[in-house]
Amino acid sequence: MDAEEPATALNLLGRWLLTKDGREIVLPRKAQALIALLALDGSSPTTRERATDMLWTNSAPEQARQSLRQCLWVIRSGAGDDLIATDRELLRLTHQIRVDTREFELLAKSRDPGDLSRAAGLYRGELMAGLPPVSSRFDEWLLVERERLAGLASSMLRRLAEAHAAGGDLDRAIDAGRHLVGLDNLNEEAHRLIIGLLLRAGRRAEALRQYAICTETLRRELGVEPDAQTRLLVDDARTVETSPNIGPGAKSSDRPSAVADNLAVGSS
Repeated sequence: MDAEEPATALNLLGRWLLTKDGREIVLPRKAQALIALLALDGSSPTTRERATDMLWTNSAPEQARQSLRQCLWVIRSGAGDDLIATDRELLRLTHQIRVDTREFELLAKSRDPGDLSRAAGLYRGELMAGLPPVSSRFDEWLLVERERLAGLASSMLRRLAEAHAAGGDLDRAIDAGRHLVGLDNLNEEAHRLIIGLLLRAGRRAEALRQYAICTETLRRELGVEPDAQTRLLVDDARTVETSPNIGPGAKSSDRPSAVADNLAVGSS
């Protein structure tokens, strides 16, 4: 990654935010949607036909192309001529703009804990959070992209927690687990990950509180109880007597066998 921040940066994870030379550029909803479409279409340029079909789905072809021309004018007026490169049929973002989703996707697929930590910092929330409806086709596409990036974030945070735990940094592993639950509080496996890490760190009371949160959430939202694996992990933890040899440095032989088995971070 470049040491210097680029003059223009686009944040799509969380609230849509475009900045140029440190100044926020405010653009209307359709302009935001067009820029996001270009940013997420990958390295290939986007055709004008695709842009009009996505953003002005119900308009007649000529009206849609006129709307696209007007949208491009609005973007040039607000953000300058160096944001979108255009020709007769193709549109693309210029290379002078830094896009957080592109950086996130590269870092989230890395095996390096430092890269994964940076990816976690970039994932500030769902893609274009709070954007009002744009068009039926764009909204469907946005939902798919949100789910794809959220899935990548979940996988990345799980691997980050495992990497920190393998390195003995349980506090940071627990933080990654809490971030994972924050993305989806109905993810029982993520709750179980935190519970296991807290028990491994000797923080039994916090582990039991996390189980209570998990139980209440699943009952309220889904009308179900935690599964057998989660219950077994916590039931065994409740049998552990508070003693000097039961703590973060204890050997697995010092714990009930079921607890030791379930404390493995990679368990599911």
